[in-house]
Amino acid sequence: MDLLEFFLHLRIALYYKRQIPKPILGDYIFDVGAHKGSVTKLFLRIFKNTAIIAFEPLPIFKIKSNQVKFIQVAVGAEVGVAKFYICEHKASSSLILPDLSSKWLALKARILGFAPNKLYVETQVVVTTVDQVVKENSIESIYVLKIDTEGAELDVIKGAFKSLHLGIIKNIQLEHHGDDLRRDDMEEIISLIPGYKHQKSIKHLFGSMTEEFYSLK
Repeated sequence: MDLLEFFLHLRIALYYKRQIPKPILGDYIFDVGAHKGSVTKLFLRIFKNTAIIAFEPLPIFKIKSNQVKFIQVAVGAEVGVAKFYICEHKASSSLILPDLSSKWLALKARILGFAPNKLYVETQVVVTTVDQVVKENSIESIYVLKIDTEGAELDVIKGAFKSLHLGIIKNIQLEHHGDDLRRDDMEEIISLIPGYKHQKSIKHLFGSMTEEFYSLK
């Protein structure tokens, strides 16, 4: 899997280096659903002088850098406390419980050695929103809002409504799942970001996921 991730990250890096304008002084990067920090690490390599805020509700983030601020919190549509479903495969944890009858979930559970209904454990986590963090930190420009929240991407977009419509967010990178785990929210997400143009899709080398890239028009 490390090799698959390497080639995916290489394609993402080339996109940022070649296809969109570089960040400027004062820009931030938001890594929402940072997990252990592999994409944060990628951003650190590409963008040497851009401040990064990484969000992950589980205590698994491993990157230590003066350039990175880590906030152990989920990001969603509203500020508060919400149910969170911790998966045995921690990277698949989410605010949204998948369809337990999903064929893709059955395959994942079989690989991990669990029954589908034993794959997730429910807990509660603190939830913030992109708009709230922008307000609290007086942020004027987000170079990239990267979202990988295992089916909760729509909620993150809803919680970034003000920042999106004020043009604070310049670029969006979000993971899209083209499987039967959850309802496909992509059409609704697109309807909420009319000021952004779709730039590129990069398919993961395993499964049916893609990275979708949008930029402010």
